[in-house]
Parts: sequence; C-alpha cells; structure tokens
Amino acid sequence: MVSVFISRGERIAHYRSVTLNIKAQTIITGVCIISTEKEDRSAPSFTQNLSPQFVNEGERLTLTCQLEGKPEPDVEWYWNGVLVKPDDMVKVRYSAGTCTLVIAETILDDEGDYTCKATNLEGVATTKTSVQIKPKPAPVKTEAVESSRGESGAQQAPRFKTHPQGQIVQDGDKVVLKCDVTGSPRPDVVWLHNGKEIPNSEDFAYENDNGTYRLLIAEIFPEDTGLYTCEASNAAGDATSSCTVKVIVPDEPDMEGPVFVKFPQSTSIEEGAQAKFNCSFEGDSPVQVKWSKDGQDLEESDRIKLSQDGNSFILEIPSALSTDAGIYSVKATSDKGSSSWMFTLSVGMAI
Repeated sequence: MVSVFISRGERIAHYRSVTLNIKAQTIITGVCIISTEKEDRSAPSFTQNLSPQFVNEGERLTLTCQLEGKPEPDVEWYWNGVLVKPDDMVKVRYSAGTCTLVIAETILDDEGDYTCKATNLEGVATTKTSVQIKPKPAPVKTEAVESSRGESGAQQAPRFKTHPQGQIVQDGDKVVLKCDVTGSPRPDVVWLHNGKEIPNSEDFAYENDNGTYRLLIAEIFPEDTGLYTCEASNAAGDATSSCTVKVIVPDEPDMEGPVFVKFPQSTSIEEGAQAKFNCSFEGDSPVQVKWSKDGQDLEESDRIKLSQDGNSFILEIPSALSTDAGIYSVKATSDKGSSSWMFTLSVGMAI
C-alpha cells in the first residue's frame, strides 16, 4: 500500500511504503521524501532601466522599463517616495515584462523622482529616474488674437476623419498605419499592439504631419500579427480606432481558419448615413460568420441587416446612430478552424 501526502506550501511529496509479512507478523515501513521544488525561480531584475525625461507642461509623459523574474513580480510606482495611485490622468500597465506609467497631461507638480519597484518571493528590485517639467510660456492675449479665433478656440474632443486600415502583409514587409485626427487642443497620440503601448523607436516610429499620424513598422514579423489601436486624447476627451494586421509567411500554409480575400475596413460617417461592411473568403468550403460590436454578438433586426452570398458576407446599418460607433469584429469558422478581423466605426453627430 502506498499513501501520498503533499504539502503545497513547501512543495514536498511524502511517500510512505508499508510492507506486511502476515506469517512472520512483521511490519516494515519506510518514508521517502522527494522535493518537487522548481529551480526556475529568479528574483526581479530590470533588463532596461528607466531613463530621464524632459517634457513641456501639458504634454504626455510615458515612463517605460523592462523587467524579468519568476514568479511574475508585483509592480509598484513611486513619485518622490510616495506610492502612485492610478486615476483618470495616471495609468500604469505591466504586461509581458514591460512596465509603463503614463500621465496623460503633465502639470508642474509632476516633476520629481520616479521609481519602479518589483517584488516577488525571491527578492526586490528597483529602477529610478528623474522627470523635469518645463513651464508653459505666459499666454499673450490681444483683441486681434481673440477675435480671429472666434468660436474655433473652443475645445473639441479628438475625432478620426480617417482610420488606420487593416492589412494582410508578408513577413519582413515595411508597414505603415495612418490616420487623420482632429481636435482642439491638438491631440496626443499613442499606438498599441494587442492592448500594450508601443514605445516610439527606430523599429516602430511615430510620425505626426499636421494631424496625419503614422506608425512606421520598419520590418514586420509573424509575432507582430494582431490588433493595432491608435489612442488620441486631449483635455476635451479621447477617441480610439483599431484594426487587424495579419502577417503571413510565404510558402507556409495558413492553418488558423478561413482565409480572408476581402476584409471590412474602418470608416467614419455622419449620423443617419449608411454603414456597410463586406468580407469574403478563399475557397469553396462552407464558412459560418458571426458579427459583433464591442464584444457583443449582433443579430439581424430592423436596424441591422446581415446577408450572405456563398462565402461573401455583408453587415449593413442603413441609418447609423451615434450609439453604433465602436469596435466591430467578424469571426469566421470552417472545418479548418476560425479566424477573425476587427475594425472601427465612428459616427459623428449631425449638425
């Protein structure tokens, strides 16, 4: 007979062996202790430290560092030794080893020393840097300036005139995602991949040309497949637009499901206008499609029309409302598996 007792906290397995000799009426027992403690634990360690930042008052501040450690560390941020608590203006993220602190609009009081602290069962690590905030110049008000601005000086939340568009590209291609965003004051824009902010770098470069924003991907790889989001924000509000980018490797079969020949594209329309999205798929194998908005499945109704012709599908909203704005998805399923595509609809209020 063998009985096993496991202590989770110490990760120790106890095996008790009992041998019975009925004739001799002797009992031989033994205990074997085997440690199952894993050897792949490691204390937190910053592979990329925080770097000093110098920003103008009112600008966006982003602090980023890279971290490793097992088990996954808990992360905290400190400003001048005081724990930073996230709110509407201050966001903190920790994903896939990247620690990020973002202040959407800096004020002079944000200047100081910032520390990122990582803790797990194996130890503690910190990285520290300084942030300097340059004050805004004193505004110059004249009657000429005020009259020339008129109502145009009113704050306006960001709005996407054109959206970044989804693409199917090949491994190693150069890729450009582009959109036009309006707003007053001029919006700050960041790009995200699968919900994780993309740092501005040589490989993923940000460009802004008088309201036309671009993300330049110097060389794309299969792991860059996913959902790309442009976030635009200013003092009056914020707006987002998302699209799918799929990277294929030549001469390698796509085993993930139906292959898109045509996919829906993000668009901006005015309230009351028609919104129409099309997609079609390669081959003759039957495909089933499910449309959704902001994670909720869409069903045909008086306002929403769904149609199919073979392996071509259409989602139509004959007269869109402002509440129809959001991130849409189409998920296709066949005997190969499933694949999906995401896109954005913006609906402006009719004036």
